[in-house]
Amino acid sequence: MAERASATAGKKDGPDRKSPGRARLTGVALIVLSLTGAVLSYLAFTVWVPGQQERYEHYRAAEPCPAQATAQEVASKDCLTTWHFTVTRASRGGLCS
Repeated sequence: MAERASATAGKKDGPDRKSPGRARLTGVALIVLSLTGAVLSYLAFTVWVPGQQERYEHYRAAEPCPAQATAQEVASKDCLTTWHFTVTRASRGGLCS
């Protein structure tokens, strides 16, 4: 019995234990991942969203295009076009076939 105790006493990790280095590496990876998300969120709300607000204000300030404007007139005047669509058929439960 004493031989068995001395033979297993030298083992630090069992088969289901992770090494401290691997646990530390996992922790560092999770911290880096969370910091990356925080930086991306910060950039989204300080750079991207305000830029979109300015674009939205330009859209709201655009004049409507004349009723029969051609594509060239729309491009040259930078006006706002309106499209009207008519539903001709509807189906139940998913994609039309």
